[in-house]
Amino acid sequence: GELAWALEHEPAGALALAGNLIWFWLVGNRLSEGRSWLEAVLALPESGRPSAARGRALIALSNLTLAQGEMPLTVRLREEYLAIRRALGEPTGISAGLQATGQALFGLGDLERAEEFITEGLALARETAHEYIVMVALADRHPSIVPYETYETADRELAMLKHGPLLDVQLEIPANALRFE
Repeated sequence: GELAWALEHEPAGALALAGNLIWFWLVGNRLSEGRSWLEAVLALPESGRPSAARGRALIALSNLTLAQGEMPLTVRLREEYLAIRRALGEPTGISAGLQATGQALFGLGDLERAEEFITEGLALARETAHEYIVMVALADRHPSIVPYETYETADRELAMLKHGPLLDVQLEIPANALRFE
């Protein structure tokens, strides 16, 4: 199809297309197929330089490797994604990369590094009003990872977010829905 043609004739287009097909592969349970395509596109010499498209392809691949239970690889892919976002100076991408890497580190059992990444990502997300990442960070938090957060603080912040524009929809989240007890 189009991705095979782009891989052969238009590598930059293949990189962008492959990075945007993540939901097709995840929802369609085509993890191995998606992984093969993403690995092929990322291996192209034209795909090697840091770019937003390479970052999208890396985070897409990391989501597939996460779903396949390959935590060390997931962490490496997310660290590269984060490095690209830092190099590009994209605060939104940086906060998303910090959160995603922190989640993967937590899954790997590296709680100390996970806390560092999640804490930095949450602070940047708050600073830049990145509501989605704030919500994810608060929902994913665990006392062993982000111990300074209180349930009351998180509940207040989630209550404020549920009335804000998040992907142009109104959230219907009860203030205490994401409590960890």
